[in-house]
Amino acid sequence: MPVSRTPTFTRWLRQPVSSMRPGPGLGVALSHDAGRTWATATRDTGHAFFGRILVDPEDPAHLVAADVQVGVVESRDQGRSWTPLGSAAAAWVSSADGLKTIFASGGPTPQRSADGGSTWTALDVPVGVTLVEAAPDGTLYAGAHDGFSVVVWISRDDGGSWARP
Repeated sequence: MPVSRTPTFTRWLRQPVSSMRPGPGLGVALSHDAGRTWATATRDTGHAFFGRILVDPEDPAHLVAADVQVGVVESRDQGRSWTPLGSAAAAWVSSADGLKTIFASGGPTPQRSADGGSTWTALDVPVGVTLVEAAPDGTLYAGAHDGFSVVVWISRDDGGSWARP
């Protein structure tokens, strides 16, 4: 069944799936034509996905997403089925090294998995930080709400220390 295109949650993938979209009440939808049409891959998972779906650059069928109800989840079949990876609830996932190291944030505390999601540890971040993003060069960016603005922190040593830019 085709569904409408919503660019906010579009993540462009390599073939055979050209794009994927999670959505509240929708589940996970796939597109094979660059987002012109969509078909539901599963209605069982994806209702509580936020942010984006990460794609393993070495295996496009391997996906990771944040689920605010069960934490970080993984699919190895292009999003048709999902398995919780044991993190705390999260609204955002990030990885800069092909899903070897995964950061989960937007939940009770930011977390890191250095083994592809098998184990999780709390990430030591400045007070108030709720979101962590990994950049391709290994830099970590963290954000904390401060009234109507966001305070940004940067770590260049894998979260060992943080500084304001």
